[in-house]
Amino acid sequence: IVMRRLLLISNDPLLEQHLGTVMQGVCGIVRVSRDPEQLRREISQGASLIAVDGDFAMGMGAYLPEVIDDAARLFPGQPILVLGDENDASVMLRAIRAGARDVLGRHETGTLLRAHLSRHFLSAAPTHERTGKLQLVLNSLPGSGGLYAINLAVLCAQASGDGLLVDCTLPASLAGTALDMRLGYSIADAVQDMERMDRMLLASAVPHHPPSNLRVLSLAATATDAVDRLSPEDILTLINRLQAFFHETVVDAGSIRHPGMLRSLAERATAIHLVATQTIPAVEAARGLLDSLDLD
Repeated sequence: IVMRRLLLISNDPLLEQHLGTVMQGVCGIVRVSRDPEQLRREISQGASLIAVDGDFAMGMGAYLPEVIDDAARLFPGQPILVLGDENDASVMLRAIRAGARDVLGRHETGTLLRAHLSRHFLSAAPTHERTGKLQLVLNSLPGSGGLYAINLAVLCAQASGDGLLVDCTLPASLAGTALDMRLGYSIADAVQDMERMDRMLLASAVPHHPPSNLRVLSLAATATDAVDRLSPEDILTLINRLQAFFHETVVDAGSIRHPGMLRSLAERATAIHLVATQTIPAVEAARGLLDSLDLD
């Protein structure tokens, strides 16, 4: 198990010691100076979260905006926290204006500080270098590629060690029947949970097929599921978020015919599979689908 790392930008060894005690078993604490090169080296070795000591005497209070800017540039897309006086409105305003995600009490009790930092760990995006492969399954007629996509996802998960099938078939996914598993948690549920999506939530909520280590997220588990509140942007954002957690992600476009959404998926896919039956209407529909995507 790789321990998560919190990079503490501070000159205070006592604060480092305090955080190490508070976060024991949750993460390791690595204290660094404001030197960008040292920060770059530590980030390259793996970091889950960065906290900047906002104290003027022992921390970075005198040049907080510059330090936060350096950290954000070297650690793009990830939250930067400030440890300071959360009851001082001027400290809060200065930190947030500089780009900090949150200001936590530098002298908070261990239990409270641990809870706050743990929450930020869970909301942080994965920081490993890989972004999993994405394979897109298109079908000439809605729903015709379901079994192909399921088999492809199982094979990919078995070969890579883990995988995710995002099944957009309506009125309901075939994966539950094909893989003998119950599909309860859906794409709509995951969209609602997107802000707190992490490995813990994935492990507890997303249906799992143990023989292949494949997880399945369906647009609709049953024909009565309501999906009309989901937008293409919701689904695209979710897929982008989930892709980082798996070596292989297979998206079965299923019943989706939104050209912009399909084009966006096709542009980011490492492989595209077009499933068509051997009939003239199916081949004509496949050609029309490809023309609508206007891919290079």
